[in-house]
Amino acid sequence: MQSTRVLDRAQRPIDTPSRPSHLDVLGMTLVAALATWIFVAALASGGDPIPGALTLGGSAAALIVARMVSSIRRLLVPALVVGAAGTLILVDPSGIFTAAPRAGPFGFSSITGAFYLQGAVGGLMLAARSPTAWGKSAGVLAAILFSAVPIFTETRAAVILLLVLAVPVALLRRTGRRGFIVACGVVFAAALLTSIALGATYGDGDRRGTVDTFVDSTLTERRVGLWQEAIAMTVDSPLTGVGPGRFRFHSELIREDADVPWAHNDLLQQGAETGVPGFLLLTSLFAWGFVRLRARIAGSVMPVLGAVSLAALGVHACIEYVLQRPAVPIVAAAILGSAIGPRKRFDTPRRPRPR
Repeated sequence: MQSTRVLDRAQRPIDTPSRPSHLDVLGMTLVAALATWIFVAALASGGDPIPGALTLGGSAAALIVARMVSSIRRLLVPALVVGAAGTLILVDPSGIFTAAPRAGPFGFSSITGAFYLQGAVGGLMLAARSPTAWGKSAGVLAAILFSAVPIFTETRAAVILLLVLAVPVALLRRTGRRGFIVACGVVFAAALLTSIALGATYGDGDRRGTVDTFVDSTLTERRVGLWQEAIAMTVDSPLTGVGPGRFRFHSELIREDADVPWAHNDLLQQGAETGVPGFLLLTSLFAWGFVRLRARIAGSVMPVLGAVSLAALGVHACIEYVLQRPAVPIVAAAILGSAIGPRKRFDTPRRPRPR
């Protein structure tokens, strides 16, 4: 009887508290609620809900598949991400290592930079968890190479996060990993709140203050002007917004100069197009990712790297239009799924010691 209990204990799944299962249900509920609300907003205000719903559904599917695959091969998805990013460089290196606005495989250099930051995180995952020396070496080389792309493309948010968040990962002890994930969430929240504050107040007064000067030299006046318009649309239509995909038709700045038809802030644009509920649901999905990663910590650096990936996507979405190109959120969701990992993992059964 005692030996049977020992064997059962050896086969018991590890790192499977009830809380993560509740969080998984919450995550699926948020995805379903946001997809539903996009269609509700389209019915109420017009617009096309299909692109947003497809990007959301593709990202959710990528996360689920990545978690399923990680139960078989934990590093397969990061390896596929690294392989895909490396293949794109081989196909068109001149279109990737450039700051030309319309260059690269995604048509925008900033989107290219955001994509390759996710690839760099995939390389770090290989470097941290690969059981072989050649796998670790390949991960390090990929992380270094892909990290250069955000610098060449002048992707500001990606470069900042790469230096501020990714580098300290190597110095973290296990006891500090949960705190680091929380810090990543705080960075995202700070970026979002700052963009809201700037959009609500920028340009008031004589425009000679320190904040106005800083914005003009970094974010650009037009970008923050688009944020102002997005906030105004949300205030005017707080329930269902102006309709999915219709921000471009209500923006005076875009009518004057249709450089890109988006608000340079995906979360504020979500609020403008689908109202306050859409904004809160999208923001809650990012928050859910950080909470889910924090609940997953079990002596692995993977959730920490997943937090870097998610923070990079979130901060970049606060100053650019990265969610308008499905490749970036889908790859980020796959990285997140690998970082969370399978819900249940079993130790190799150990034979009970003879007594």
